[in-house]
Amino acid sequence: MGSLPSSRTRKGRLIAFEGLDGAGKTTVINQCLDELNKRGLNAALVLTHGRYPEYWMPYEDVRKQMMARGRPIQEEEDQILRAAEFVSYAVTDISASLDKYDVVITDRYALGKYVLAKALSLQSTPTAAEMFLAAVEGGVIPMPDVTIYLRIAPEAAYERIVARGAVLEVKEELNNLKKAYHLFEDSVSSSIFQGIQVVDAGAAFDDVVKASLGKII
Repeated sequence: MGSLPSSRTRKGRLIAFEGLDGAGKTTVINQCLDELNKRGLNAALVLTHGRYPEYWMPYEDVRKQMMARGRPIQEEEDQILRAAEFVSYAVTDISASLDKYDVVITDRYALGKYVLAKALSLQSTPTAAEMFLAAVEGGVIPMPDVTIYLRIAPEAAYERIVARGAVLEVKEELNNLKKAYHLFEDSVSSSIFQGIQVVDAGAAFDDVVKASLGKII
């Protein structure tokens, strides 16, 4: 595999927004993108969660083949396949986007993927979380120039999620939000995930956007 563009040689800067579901990542990101583009920067959001069939279809075919053999894929195995999907996508499209745009923003990247996989893991065997760590430590994927962690208490995040009125996903259950919160907090001081900038997601929306922009430019 060829070398990936470093933050010193690639055109764009990679900004990863992280945080619990309910932290307001999507809304804050959209506002930041508008402001960055108004300031003359060519900024784009590149999603990393299953929106690109060319990356997840091969793994979906594996799932279907397992079903046809009468052996459905277990949750932990499915998480590992999803980790492989993410790495494939990050190495290709994220790298290409960094050569095209001034600023590339992602809604949940390696840190968030690791936290969710770890929080939802039910086994002590090698997990998807460990695959994300390996991708980071081995320099397999482009690393963010800045990771913006929108910090919010799990109870407050849960209230926001419930207020949406939608059916809760497993990751949105309060107990799992609490697990994820502690993993995020531990990661802030970690030597593995570097460049984490904390923004109080419980503040007024305009203040959250202003603080986030201040970490980007």
